[in-house]
Amino acid sequence: MFRHFRGVLTVFVTCCATILVPAQTPPCNAGTLANVLGTSCSVGRITFNFESQFFGNLSVFDHGAIVNSETIIPAEIGFTPISQGDEVGFKLTTNFLDGPGSDSSFGSVHLVQFSYEPQANPGSDMVEETIVLNATGHGDQINLAFADALDFQNYPNVGFTAVDAGFNTQLNATIPSLVEGHVNFQVPALSSLPGGGQITQLSSIADGTAKVTLGSATFLYRVGPEALPPQANLTYTNIDLSGTAGTFVSGITNAGTIAGSYQDTQGVFHGFLTDNRGGFRTIDFPNATATFPGVPNDRGDVVGVYTDIAGNTHGFLFADESFAGFDFPGAILTGAAAINDRRQIVGIYETADQGIHGFLFEDSVFTSIDRSPPDVVGGFTEAIGINNRSEIVGTFFDPLTLRGLVQQGGVFHPFDVPGQVNTVIEGVNDAGDFVGSYIDMNLVQHGFVSKDELFRTVDFPGGSNSISIGINGQGIIVGQYTDAAGNFHSFLAQPSTGGSDNGTPLDTALDRERITAPQSLTPRICGNAEWRQHPEQIRNSASCQIKH
Repeated sequence: MFRHFRGVLTVFVTCCATILVPAQTPPCNAGTLANVLGTSCSVGRITFNFESQFFGNLSVFDHGAIVNSETIIPAEIGFTPISQGDEVGFKLTTNFLDGPGSDSSFGSVHLVQFSYEPQANPGSDMVEETIVLNATGHGDQINLAFADALDFQNYPNVGFTAVDAGFNTQLNATIPSLVEGHVNFQVPALSSLPGGGQITQLSSIADGTAKVTLGSATFLYRVGPEALPPQANLTYTNIDLSGTAGTFVSGITNAGTIAGSYQDTQGVFHGFLTDNRGGFRTIDFPNATATFPGVPNDRGDVVGVYTDIAGNTHGFLFADESFAGFDFPGAILTGAAAINDRRQIVGIYETADQGIHGFLFEDSVFTSIDRSPPDVVGGFTEAIGINNRSEIVGTFFDPLTLRGLVQQGGVFHPFDVPGQVNTVIEGVNDAGDFVGSYIDMNLVQHGFVSKDELFRTVDFPGGSNSISIGINGQGIIVGQYTDAAGNFHSFLAQPSTGGSDNGTPLDTALDRERITAPQSLTPRICGNAEWRQHPEQIRNSASCQIKH
């Protein structure tokens, strides 16, 4: 069902900016900071875009008054590119010396500020930044010794980060020469946001009889290569219902029945089910303005979503040739996504605070499913698929990227396609194989299948923006793609008998860090009035902006 919602308009979670693709840039050469300010140069798999602005100053105080002020110029700061294994970056040599003074009235401050934006070259991503500060200091209970290196960056997919390496002592202690600060990006980064408020700062302070020396600061980024899961060994068949403006499959049963929706020439969405003779039947909720079936079970039951004449969205169950509508208690929007043979139903609902939540409906009782961290306003979790072992799959926001959700025996596991963006799980079969979509480092969407503990890519040949939506017990997959003209189609993919199908092993830790893909598009806010006017996107977390 639900996936046609995503198929009607494919937009991705976005933050703020279009990622720049670096042109061929010259390598960074050793010299001074003056040689690189206002230029772009590369070290290994990262391009560093340096702004031209620079501030540098040495101030000496006595009894609270400045007795000496000197400008520090970029040519006084050494610059050395660093490349060591999977870490690349640069070292700034400063040799700042502050103190000691003769008494507590003395004070000395070095301060340098400049800006740059790191950018991973195509096929790579940045997963960690480390600053190594080479400095020593000695203070006492009255007098301060301080040295620090700060790097503020703003990444479209990661958000604001601050890496800090430094010390501040008034405890009669001498600080070791190397001080380290680092941050693991919650999701790997492609590029810092141009003009996003970056600032890099080096500072050292001594007052009274304290003394500090700041010799250098090294800025290192750990870089990982992009590696797509290999293509699954499948034979593809196009699915387009004749006489319709668009066909959007949503699931397939073990018997091969396919459910979905189609758009007629008037733009109205209707539900459909195929039959064993290759035909199909339309299923529309009575008096609805749009009907979107979800994943049916092998008993002939179908769940889904319909929109009433007032524009409100509800869940429905179609069983024994009759319809029944239902709503999660207190929800302003309800959508049923899948039903198993035990008639357990999963789906999503929206609350008044525009939070999106999953649910399990069993024996007339609703149970909410929420996995988003507290800093996602309102929450964002989708329960999309359920098999006959009561394993539930879906998606949640965490909090900078979409991640797959697998709930087995009441135990929740996050899943990510290794090294990729926005893992969305759409469907699961009784063997526990699941399908969905991810976005690669070049912002291209692909379908995937996880089978036999391996990830494989599922791309319709010649199409783009492929999405795997459902999988049955025979490993037959249904999904959607767009053609070169941007038109939406559906497909059926069957396992091929020849060739090999080697995939990427699953991460047994079940909790690897991934990235989200920024786009230049402006999506709707999940749950707002405009978003709710588009029932085709009810469970399309990729079509709206998450609030956090």
